[in-house]
Amino acid sequence: MADDDNKRDEDRRQNAEEERKHAADAEAKRIAQAEEDRKQKAEADDKRKAEAKQRALVPNAEGNVMVEAIMGPYRGQNLTMTAADGQAAINGHWARNPTETHYEHEALDDEHRKEAIDAAHAWAQAQWDAAQGIEPEAPPPEGGVTKRRAMKPGEGADYKTR
Repeated sequence: MADDDNKRDEDRRQNAEEERKHAADAEAKRIAQAEEDRKQKAEADDKRKAEAKQRALVPNAEGNVMVEAIMGPYRGQNLTMTAADGQAAINGHWARNPTETHYEHEALDDEHRKEAIDAAHAWAQAQWDAAQGIEPEAPPPEGGVTKRRAMKPGEGADYKTR
């Protein structure tokens, strides 16, 4: 009888050992699968980001591109502008490429949001001024402005300002 009890105890220990081994193997498989899933998700995210970066603005025959305003007075509208202005609008975070199906944008802090809105309004004002025939202010000439100053009363001298 003691041999039977010892044999049963030994069988129980072996069964418990096998159950622990199976549980450890199952946990290791679960961890490996979770790691593989994480890697696949990261690769898919990287691929999606690379595809989004590859979608550059394509100018039409006149050299213009279409962007979608996401801030400012033209928000939600597709705008046609020069390729440089379009890229500047996208880089300024107030427009996006409408050919992109998925648009991700990092969250803007208050300062950058204000800069984006100001840039959108400045572009809109420039378009309004151009439509009204208002010429933009000419920048000062290079080399400074020539001024006249009298060295002695009644005499003048020319010099350049910075």
